[in-house]
Amino acid sequence: MSASRKRLLFILLGIAILLLVLGFAAIPIVEGMDPKTKADVTILNGIPFILIFIGIIILYIDFIIFLATRLNNHIAERTYRPVERILIAGIVLGIIGMFQPFTVTLYTLGFIVLLISLLGYIIWSHIIPRLSGARG
Repeated sequence: MSASRKRLLFILLGIAILLLVLGFAAIPIVEGMDPKTKADVTILNGIPFILIFIGIIILYIDFIIFLATRLNNHIAERTYRPVERILIAGIVLGIIGMFQPFTVTLYTLGFIVLLISLLGYIIWSHIIPRLSGARG
């Protein structure tokens, strides 16, 4: 891994940790405000959520960059394609589970399968498989 890539990973990690700490630190401050101020300035209620959410997104981006750097050109095509198809099948099954009208349990399971498959596919799509003739 190049020095600039490592620096980028550490910078993103630092930003994410800073945003998470600020978000969690802002929760008691916002909760301690008087109800009139909270009602008049509604954006203040969302600041902790926004900070924490952006921190989580940056952590996820950092994780994708790290995995892509480590796994690019190291996974065989014959392994890469079946995993990709399984993730796509999980997305389809998750959507079917969420749109079925029979039970809330299948809806919940469908949501979980869709979420995990979608997050996995986003990560997997950033990884470049090793070419068939290449060794490594």
